[in-house]
Amino acid sequence: MKPVLHNLSRCVWLIPTPEFRLAACESRGSIWSIPNKTSNPERALSNPLERDRLFTARVKDMGEHADLPVINVDGPMAESVLNLAATQFGLQMRNRGLAAPDLVPQTDLPTGRG
Repeated sequence: MKPVLHNLSRCVWLIPTPEFRLAACESRGSIWSIPNKTSNPERALSNPLERDRLFTARVKDMGEHADLPVINVDGPMAESVLNLAATQFGLQMRNRGLAAPDLVPQTDLPTGRG
């Protein structure tokens, strides 16, 4: 991953936990629509979830070994996750009582990694 990135301050890898991925699929309301058309719905659902888990683990491992910014996501986009991403991109959180905080440029952060 690292060799193709031109500016490391402009990337962040959000890594969903298996529980988060399952909850995201369930929230769409169609998680069983395809598996229920098979002879083994449980296996038809577990196979792609396991494939996604393996892929996500590989991306996380590659990112961490290359010293790239990796953020684990295990729930709703909590303020802590937004803060980590905002810091990576040189933004500052500014909450004005809105449902989602504004992200504004923060000029005192370095533009690249050392």
